[in-house]
Amino acid sequence: MDFATVAIERADDLPDIFGKIDTAASPQVALLVRRGNRELSTPLGMRRLVRHLERSGRDVVLVTRSRVLRARAREEGLSVVSSVKRVNFSGRPHGLQLGWVVVRPPALGTLLTLLLLTATTLLGGAALFWYLPSARVTVSVPAETLSEVVELTADTRASEVNVARAVVPAQRREVQLTRTLVGPATGSTMVPADYAAVALVFANRTDRPVRVPKGTVVLATTGMPFTVGNDVDLPGRVGASGEAIALAQRPGTAGNVPRNTVTRIEDPALSRVVSVTNPSPGEKGADVRQPVVSEADVQLLREAATAYLLDAARREVVAQQAPTDVVFTEGARLEITDCTPLPPVGQIARYTELTCTARASLLVVASTDLRKLSIERLRPRLAADHMLLEDTFHTTVDQPGQFDPTFDRLTVPVRVGVLTAPAVDRAALKRALAGKTREGADRVLRQRVQTPAPPQVDLPDWAPWLPRVTGRIELVVKPAPGVSP
Repeated sequence: MDFATVAIERADDLPDIFGKIDTAASPQVALLVRRGNRELSTPLGMRRLVRHLERSGRDVVLVTRSRVLRARAREEGLSVVSSVKRVNFSGRPHGLQLGWVVVRPPALGTLLTLLLLTATTLLGGAALFWYLPSARVTVSVPAETLSEVVELTADTRASEVNVARAVVPAQRREVQLTRTLVGPATGSTMVPADYAAVALVFANRTDRPVRVPKGTVVLATTGMPFTVGNDVDLPGRVGASGEAIALAQRPGTAGNVPRNTVTRIEDPALSRVVSVTNPSPGEKGADVRQPVVSEADVQLLREAATAYLLDAARREVVAQQAPTDVVFTEGARLEITDCTPLPPVGQIARYTELTCTARASLLVVASTDLRKLSIERLRPRLAADHMLLEDTFHTTVDQPGQFDPTFDRLTVPVRVGVLTAPAVDRAALKRALAGKTREGADRVLRQRVQTPAPPQVDLPDWAPWLPRVTGRIELVVKPAPGVSP
């Protein structure tokens, strides 16, 4: 089969070279590079060319006199000759010819890389399968409490635990907080509710007919204004009279004016020709009693705010600390910077809210220091064949302490305790468990550990046995069910 000749220029980049090869008329291509090529002279460029040929199925012979290109081609297993006359596709192994597609065998470097990768994968899988699974083994042991009451001193000036004197370092934790207290409003006041009405008699001062229109405003001597509710027509003679009902313009008992006190008409022109009076007092004006916020209500909430804010501050500090740290309210410092009642004093309301802002600081003792003190105090009392379950240590403050503000320290009786159990040699037990199946691990645990409950072995589903590396085995010893610190 004839081959195609493709000329590559010195400035051609890899996409240009690949395009020329792919568009060649024959799957067998003589790649003519007379003056060399910048891209193919690099190891990466030649390697990318070979990979492209493997993917495209083209069979290529590189034709060049460049020593650099010839060396690069040989490194990648690509055929290379010095002239077109020496190109011979039929006389060399070049791959499997499938019609127009040539399946080239991979280069030696590629084969070595694949073999190394396969070997590494197999060895890694074997190591992962045999050595690297992690296991968690949990055994329950009979336990009992060992405790002691200690006169603990939490001292802000101490820098380390003094086991003999039961002194532990303490730190102050400061928080700023705002809380709202709610209480009932117990004050009271009378509030106008219903409007009063009064019966009026108007009299004509002239001999001409006069109309008192609806809406006319009349005034009592107390200053209460009333609005006439209907038109009043007075005949044209002096002293002619007419009646009307007027409604007070403001609610409350102030509208229940005495008789003969509504004597003034607001309109000057009308008052010159008409007089008015009320033969009977105003009636039906009413006041009702309403609760208001009193000074005593606010003062009561202020007095309760101190204890409420201290408790809230303790809760905030506890939330910020480790669960086993101890936060003391004795020796706490509280500064209330602002308290605002809402609604304010004197305003009608059924409840009042007092919003207070404060700064607080409380003494805190770290769990690590308490653990060290507890264990060192209790270890001398431990039986020779027993061990401490150190994760079960606990402290209980039964009585209030005595705070020394001069030295900022607190002395308080504290009960420290920890659970003890028959001793377990963890290192020897891990060695005995290494490489065992689940069933084998169960037998080892039952033989070596006095356990009232079945042991638990947590292992990945794909791993048939425990790892042979003891560092990959986590051994958890916990008290038997029903035993608590």
